[in-house]
This record gives sequence, C-alpha cells and structure tokens, in this order.
Amino acid sequence: MGIHEFLVNSEGIKSLIYKGATAGEIDELSSKEGMRTLMQDGIQKMIKGNTDLSQIRKVAAAC
Repeated sequence: MGIHEFLVNSEGIKSLIYKGATAGEIDELSSKEGMRTLMQDGIQKMIKGNTDLSQIRKVAAAC
C-alpha cells in the first residue's frame, strides 16, 4: 500500500499560484483545505495497521 500526498488545484490554490505566492503560503492554504502530507497519510495508515514507521520514514525522507 502506498502513501500519498495530493494537492487539489482549487480556486484558492490557483489564485495563490497566479499571484506568485510562496510555497509556505500554498502549504498553509492546502492544509486548511484538508490536504494531508506524506507523513500524515503514512501515520494514518500506520494507525490502521497498513504500514510501519520505518517504511513511512523511508518514503518521506526520499521526497
């Protein structure tokens, strides 16, 4: 099972990109809109028993 990070190109995100926003500003809005990071997705899957912390660290460190 993979862990994933997916940024939805919402109107708010599009607007920030067009305005030349920083990565931090885009991260902040994406988080408010419900985006999960690789680490967050991995931890959720670890809690469900689908993976373990060592696997999450390997994947998250590679990105």
